[in-house]
Amino acid sequence: MGRVCKDPCSLLNACGANANCIANSHRPVCTCKSGFVGDANTNCRSLQDLKECENDSKCGHRLICDNNHCVIGCRDSEGCALQEACINRLCQNPCSFFGVCGRNADCKPFNHTAVCACLPGYRGNPNVVCTEAPPQCLKDSECSLAEICENTQCISGCRHDNNCPEDRACVNGICENPCLLPNACGLNANCQPFLHRPRCECIPNYRGNPFVRCDSSKRLILISKDNILL
Repeated sequence: MGRVCKDPCSLLNACGANANCIANSHRPVCTCKSGFVGDANTNCRSLQDLKECENDSKCGHRLICDNNHCVIGCRDSEGCALQEACINRLCQNPCSFFGVCGRNADCKPFNHTAVCACLPGYRGNPNVVCTEAPPQCLKDSECSLAEICENTQCISGCRHDNNCPEDRACVNGICENPCLLPNACGLNANCQPFLHRPRCECIPNYRGNPFVRCDSSKRLILISKDNILL
């Protein structure tokens, strides 16, 4: 705030329309005025303007029936987007509250909860405090297999196959079993990872191109007798 202490409620758009504001823990706390309901952070509407109802099913998405009127709200987090949680009967970003994560930690909403993680270069309990971590590396070769060097720290991942064990391949930054990739081998073929690539072999009593298709040896003999070219 330009190094000047100010009432957070005096800031532009601190609360929504028709809402009261009280400063608490350096943050504005918004509540709808008497006779108004809704999300106090964005907009409070007059009860007279709201649709009447008997239960939640009579209201639309993200609305609940309160005092026989449809109002913005929720009963539980299942009625909110995955990046939101039902807090104080409103769908809100769980990371938007002061102190939800520890010091030097980042917060990301996921599946209705706040997920805390230490900032790059920091370690510790992200829910309490993260402290600066000593440098672990300057280049990928100083990290273990399936790890790369990011911000002087070794983290899980890969940039190319050489970052992975020989039975794994680097796929979208992750060391994966190459035999689990789509169409790694053809029909009726076994797969074994070898030097970051799938090694394909026809199953017993089958012959053909193991990367495309293997056919039964008996079927090939019958086709040969009939002089039919594959």
